[in-house]
Amino acid sequence: MATLSERFVREKREQWLQLRKILLKIREHSYQSLREEEIEDFAGLYRLACADLARARTLQLSPDVIDYLNNIVGQAHKYLYSFPPVRSSQVKQFFTGILPGVILQNRGVILLAAVFFFLPYGTSFILCVSNPDTAPLLVSNKFLEQIAEMHRAGANPGRGAAMSTAALSFYVYNNVSIAFFSFAGGVLMGLGTIYFLVYNGLTLGAIFGYIIAQGYGSHLLVFVTAHSVLELGGLVVAGAAGLSLGYTIIKASKFYKKDQLSLQKNNIFYLLCAAALMITCAAAIEGGISPQPLPYVMKITVALASLIVLVFYFGLLPLKRKRGNAGGIE
Repeated sequence: MATLSERFVREKREQWLQLRKILLKIREHSYQSLREEEIEDFAGLYRLACADLARARTLQLSPDVIDYLNNIVGQAHKYLYSFPPVRSSQVKQFFTGILPGVILQNRGVILLAAVFFFLPYGTSFILCVSNPDTAPLLVSNKFLEQIAEMHRAGANPGRGAAMSTAALSFYVYNNVSIAFFSFAGGVLMGLGTIYFLVYNGLTLGAIFGYIIAQGYGSHLLVFVTAHSVLELGGLVVAGAAGLSLGYTIIKASKFYKKDQLSLQKNNIFYLLCAAALMITCAAAIEGGISPQPLPYVMKITVALASLIVLVFYFGLLPLKRKRGNAGGIE
């Protein structure tokens, strides 16, 4: 007469073998080798195996049965709830094709974000250069005095490694915070993003104008030149992601809002990736190069190199790929 364990195995054996077959296929040939029906069955078979394992333990079945179920449930959990391995070709495709292509596709919204930032920036800069008493209307007196004191003597020679690390951490946090709020404001139908872009433009323009009016403009320029291209570019692109989010919310009806957001999520995510990449690089330059007493020509070189990379990466490269793809169509 068959034991309880034997009857249990006989009843469930077919679905366990089906799950094991899928697991072996993933291990040997990757996720892409699965057929559509196997992908659909995978999660269901995993849940059934989990239930069988719990039942086997409750019924105190044979240790061999419990060990077998433990094994296939553990493997299935690993494959089901972990990201598939990232291939070098996927990374290359993302950075050489997808990301620059998304920037080109969103050039209109990026230009709009740039207007919302640079127009207030230029306005407050001109006002504060011509009349420094205007600056306290936009930035607190205490903060202006701190900034003026910081740039009165120019770069600090011989900054230690600990200071550079601390500065890098601060700049990463500060830049990411500004970019995050510029993007997150998009949930208010883009109005929050517009506010943060305009506010930061007015603030930075006032600070620059005030410092120049105080006669420390050359010291400030020496400090900001190297990292400014990437930092301001990252801020604008983060703002563009926020505007894109806001536009999607406005455009979608209340019945199809979830579907509309789902369609746009990759576009918005890729914009954030581009902003994060630029802001992180800017923070590294701002913490390690900008405050050092290097020849100014070296800092200009870093800024020009950053600008050339951005123009090539986000302008010329996607255009070249687009023309190449168009030329391949018969």
